[in-house]
Amino acid sequence: MNWPDLVISIVSTCFGFTIIPQVIDSIKGKSFINIYTSVMTVGGLFSIGVAYSALGLWMSSIPTFFTCCMWIILFTLSLRERRKKSAGAVIG
Repeated sequence: MNWPDLVISIVSTCFGFTIIPQVIDSIKGKSFINIYTSVMTVGGLFSIGVAYSALGLWMSSIPTFFTCCMWIILFTLSLRERRKKSAGAVIG
């Protein structure tokens, strides 16, 4: 393992864990993320994770894919919340 792989791994892991409170708020229906923001972030993180894997930076790719999964969860929850609001506007 080289030092850039370790640094990227630590920072990516921190980014993944900092999203957990947002996921919890989204589960509770308190907030949601803009759909376009989450789609672009997922696409970017997935691309970076693939690039890290291709370079053999496995310690960096795993937390990057973890953070990508957290954003996928946020996207799914935000999409659910958006559909609820759309259905409520039609019904109400």
